Amino acid sequence: MVVFAVLANEHPQFRAELPQLAAYLAAFMGLTALAALGFIGLARQRPWRGWAQAALWVALAALATLYALTRR
Repeated sequence: MVVFAVLANEHPQFRAELPQLAAYLAAFMGLTALAALGFIGLARQRPWRGWAQAALWVALAALATLYALTRR
């Protein structure tokens, strides 16, 4: 992200791809947060751990679908 932001003025292609890169960065940060929540739930044997794991798998499937649809 930093490289794209720094080189955006020199390479117009980087500037054009910056919004999509930011969206993917946000999506993967959300996925990472869900994974951490699921791990904490499992490690501490919380009653909501199943919901956290389900949310992680749903988000992963949604992200894979989004990726597949944007690559066509």
